[in-house]
Amino acid sequence: MLVEVGNTTALRNRYGYAGFEKLMNDAGRHLGEIARTHAVARLSDNAFLVVVREQTAAQQGAYARSLRDGIGYHDFSVGDESLRLRSTVGIADLGIGFADAGAVLAAAEDAAREARAQAAGVASYVAPQVQPGGGIIDMVRLALDSEGLQLAFQPVVAVAGGDQAQFQVLLRVRDAQGIERMAGEFLAAAESAGLVPKLDRWVMEQALALLQKRRAESKPVRLFVSQSPRTLAQDDYANWLAQALTAASIDGTSLVIDLRLDDALVHSMLLRQFCEQLVPVGVQFCLSQYRHGGDANLLLEQLPLGYLRLSADFAHQPLAQDVRDEMREVIERAHRLGLQVIGQAVEDPQAAAALWMGGIDFIQGNLVQRAEHALDFDFKNATL
Repeated sequence: MLVEVGNTTALRNRYGYAGFEKLMNDAGRHLGEIARTHAVARLSDNAFLVVVREQTAAQQGAYARSLRDGIGYHDFSVGDESLRLRSTVGIADLGIGFADAGAVLAAAEDAAREARAQAAGVASYVAPQVQPGGGIIDMVRLALDSEGLQLAFQPVVAVAGGDQAQFQVLLRVRDAQGIERMAGEFLAAAESAGLVPKLDRWVMEQALALLQKRRAESKPVRLFVSQSPRTLAQDDYANWLAQALTAASIDGTSLVIDLRLDDALVHSMLLRQFCEQLVPVGVQFCLSQYRHGGDANLLLEQLPLGYLRLSADFAHQPLAQDVRDEMREVIERAHRLGLQVIGQAVEDPQAAAALWMGGIDFIQGNLVQRAEHALDFDFKNATL
């Protein structure tokens, strides 16, 4: 059971970091008393894990509500002020049969997200039904088995100029008719069929091979590679990736793992653990599809990021004044935190100009170059 204390942004703003930390420490101690014989551990700033033994599904729900109420009806104090804390509980039943500990944590975080949307504040993880096949899923399975997967690359270009070659890696599937399908056409179906970890591993293996080849040719390149939380949750994945980089003598800074904002908001604990394992070997991280928000803002401090890729919404012209103000605020905050900011989906000069005026560091989109199958772009002589 993943127990999350809510309203963390408001609590930090009101009581400061020291006051907030005292609250969470008190909440953890109280949760330990409520849990009695069951194991309790703090996982992040506002989340705790409770491992509950020998309970039926019905008992789990009742016990989760007792944890919620045990937190909610207890008086906590900060200085001279007394307050109560709202909490939610996500349940992952180990009887489902998870592959490893990472999969359990991912499921608990999924349940916790659902719990936040429920009035009762309690929800159980429901394992997705594996799709039997047909149509898109069969196409992906066939591509995995018959070398039907391909990569495309889109340059990420510095607005201030420079000759650093860097590309975002994009997955493509060629169907039976020879038509090339973009990720948006098949990823949702592939995820429902449990195929995304296999796709992610294939993409990463190809990216590492390219990095090794370019290093041997003295043509270094940086690749931005998207990976899903389900892939990163696998217990051996971080070790495998670190060992693969070392074995191939690849500079870790040449690999940037792309994390989607929506995924990161749900799986922040899992992703932070994964990031911390890869930082020592130099791997960098990019939070993508970013829009400003309280929880999103906290992620900028919680994850060891090097890059921030803005939502495509900021490239739509003309921008409303409130969106333009949000863009500038996001870019300024990212720069204060030492992050470099990428504007994506840039299709026209007006969008590029608006991003440039906002202080963007890199531009990516069809205005610069469409995604191609070759790592082919003249970064040294590119002008924006």
